Amino acid sequence: MTVDKNATTLSEVLARRLASMRSELATLRSELEPPSTSGDPVDRSTNVDAAIRIEDLLARIAELELQQQRPNTAEVVRVTLSFDADGGTETFLLSPYAISDPDLDVITTSSPLGRALQAANPGELIAYRSDSGHEIKVRLIAVDGIETAEAS
Repeated sequence: MTVDKNATTLSEVLARRLASMRSELATLRSELEPPSTSGDPVDRSTNVDAAIRIEDLLARIAELELQQQRPNTAEVVRVTLSFDADGGTETFLLSPYAISDPDLDVITTSSPLGRALQAANPGELIAYRSDSGHEIKVRLIAVDGIETAEAS
């Protein structure tokens, strides 16, 4: 997965995801065959599958459109973390909303790590418990590109 480093607000993330989903919807609609009572049953089942995918996509688009209308749409920040287990760093979006997107790594503010990050400052070592109960330690390296002196 990659992080969209150009998207700094939830509005931008949602707008890009909506554009992608609307494009997918247009493609699906263009692939539908005209309804027919005759013909191969496999052709009709392909249309049924496409119609189900269209319904699912329409529901997801409606949900994202509602998220766009909610207040606090600028609460998304980029955070860079160092995981003590392997010493590597990764960048994530910290968001109050769960964003389902294959191109984004998102930590929600309601998750154990998200709650710990909200109370931390760059440079701090954070210990939190995962949903499975394991203690995990990470160091907050940067928030929106603001690095600590020791991380530079």
